[in-house]
Amino acid sequence: RVSVFLFQNPETYRRVTGRPPWSGGASSVAKRKVYVYESDELPGILAHELTHIYYDGFYLSGRNDPLWLSEGMATVSQVERGLAAPQWLRENLQTLEEGGGFTLPELMAVRTTSGWPDAKVRLWYAESYSLVRYLLRTQYRSSFYRFSSYLRDGRPVPEALYRAYGAPYTRLRALEIAWRHSIS
Repeated sequence: RVSVFLFQNPETYRRVTGRPPWSGGASSVAKRKVYVYESDELPGILAHELTHIYYDGFYLSGRNDPLWLSEGMATVSQVERGLAAPQWLRENLQTLEEGGGFTLPELMAVRTTSGWPDAKVRLWYAESYSLVRYLLRTQYRSSFYRFSSYLRDGRPVPEALYRAYGAPYTRLRALEIAWRHSIS
């Protein structure tokens, strides 16, 4: 069971939750609660936040829940299951296609986006989305499950990647080259 708190407008949502202006929703995995407000993007944002409850719950017994993986998976659900791509996604994907964005070590090192300007947060979310989407569509979905399991068990990203996907993913750089090539 998940409790969903639906606010009438973004101002009330932000006042109650303390979330930044770029936030369209929030969730508490441990309490199984979702906080959203009425908007045109509500179905997608609800799918995003429910994914946090489900996917991040997979990591509750483990040691590692990478933020980039959590937000990337939630944004994939938002776009593909909520049928509502955020308005800012396309322009940021264009930036990535042109070679912009973060290196994978920079992307994966992020523990919080608190205090970041909106444009940087959106680029980081778009890159997380693009990378997770790539991982989901590379080989088999079971590879992504194994990758997530190895991370939950505390394996470092490069080791989890190689164990789940095999060669050529022996280093993050190999993943970055393959992912960048696929989006260019």
